[in-house]
Amino acid sequence: ITGQPFTYTITATGNAPLSVGATALPAGLSLTGDTISGTPSSSGNTSVTLSATNAAGADTKKLALTIYDPANKPISPSPTNGATDIGLTPTLSWSDGGGATAYEVYFGTTNPPPDLIGQTATSFAPGTLLPNTTYFWRIDAKGAGGDTKTGDTWNFTTATVPVITSSLTASGTRGKPFSYMIVASGSTPVSYTAAPLP
Repeated sequence: ITGQPFTYTITATGNAPLSVGATALPAGLSLTGDTISGTPSSSGNTSVTLSATNAAGADTKKLALTIYDPANKPISPSPTNGATDIGLTPTLSWSDGGGATAYEVYFGTTNPPPDLIGQTATSFAPGTLLPNTTYFWRIDAKGAGGDTKTGDTWNFTTATVPVITSSLTASGTRGKPFSYMIVASGSTPVSYTAAPLP
């Protein structure tokens, strides 16, 4: 993985003394003794020629070496961090920060949130949530090289279910104007209906 330490030991059979070699190493790697090590600086596929030599002769083999870019933290959460009045059946989504091939989803009402599921999609539907509740969620990115980048912990709060608070009795006189205002608490916007009307 680029930017992270790498080690590979060349092993060979044969009578001692043995000398080993490695050519066409990626940038950032070098051979010391029988060990290729260093910190690769770029990603890609490289065919490294390995060699082992003693008094009886030599052998060469090709090492298929793949260097991956590391996974970066996911970005652009939806709902946005700290959002309020979120509906009770949201779909959480995010964008790849780069290098991720899979994600681990953490979600719950505690901080840190519990681990729920591993997936490759960049969205997750947690089902029906509780009203007026703060939820925490985190997405860890997994790279092709087996690395994991821990994401930021985000949160949002669900909407409050409306409760009608206006009087539940009303009277009017036939043939004269009548007016009654429905009043309700809860997260806005609140829509109203009334049926059946006289």
